[in-house]
Amino acid sequence: MGTALSSVHDGDDEAVEEQPFDPATVYALPKVEIPLDEADSRYVRSFPVDQTTEIAKFFDEYGFVVVRDVLTAEQCHASVDEIWTFLETRGYKLNQWYGSTEHEKQRDEENPPALIKRGDAATWDNDWPAMSHVGILGYLPVFTKQALENRQNLNVYSVFAAILNRKDLMVSHDRFGLFRPTRAKSNPESVNQEWKTVYSVHWDMNPWRHSLDDPIFVKNSVRMQETIEQLNYEHPADFCMENNASGSEKDGVVSVQGLINFADNLAEDGGFQIVVGCHRHVAKWAESCKDSWGVRMRNRCMVMVHSDDPLYKQAQRVSMRAGSLVVWDQRMAHGS
Repeated sequence: MGTALSSVHDGDDEAVEEQPFDPATVYALPKVEIPLDEADSRYVRSFPVDQTTEIAKFFDEYGFVVVRDVLTAEQCHASVDEIWTFLETRGYKLNQWYGSTEHEKQRDEENPPALIKRGDAATWDNDWPAMSHVGILGYLPVFTKQALENRQNLNVYSVFAAILNRKDLMVSHDRFGLFRPTRAKSNPESVNQEWKTVYSVHWDMNPWRHSLDDPIFVKNSVRMQETIEQLNYEHPADFCMENNASGSEKDGVVSVQGLINFADNLAEDGGFQIVVGCHRHVAKWAESCKDSWGVRMRNRCMVMVHSDDPLYKQAQRVSMRAGSLVVWDQRMAHGS
């Protein structure tokens, strides 16, 4: 029986043969269970901000860590309020207008859609921002007052400094996330399919470019670095581009990502999930499928895990209290 192959071209590169993806040949990561909170098993284990040694140790072992009470209840409330204001005033539309034509701006200004109202779920279909399928509000970073205060919060800084073991941090900036409820309390048996989010496990980096010294991936890594060096941040999308450029493992630079919960989030609620311990095995995984999924994804700076890959179903929910920060190694496959 013949083996089906496809050829992938990359600009002026020669065609590279892509092998069929075979889950049986992909490196299988050992499954590591997330430790739960001893006082309340509805949540994963977490640490107070001042336990820097324990924070760093847990992060090194599991590839992620949850730190509680990073924000106060008042700061969480202000953050939620700002998200709804962002939606009600169509702040996300201003973000989308970067790079739009004057005609497009005028059209939206003259014929605005019906507005979203925080207390009225019937309005939550009114021009809801892009990326709702993954619970993100729009494509671009949000530079609002509370969002920037959260990003510069001393507790947030202290956690990142403890994990990276350095005080001089180079940081990026990102977006709001909000999941609309798919079941109403008045009718829990009815599911709003339009508001359901997709199951997602991915890397915000290219694991082959990061982990392997293969010429195919090295060439693309060099190109990505050249692109990063030319960013001028005149467009908010530059921050997203920067975030997904993790460099090479041989550089010895550890890149981390994080998010803050503004409300209590239990496992059954849906939300953030992660493949625990993935950072210790991503190089072996990348080597095992470099000729198949690696060739297909080699130009991507955000890589989805193949749905037939056993890794796809190894993600575990990270349940956290309001005001908690989760930080993970960028080599960790994660999603929602």
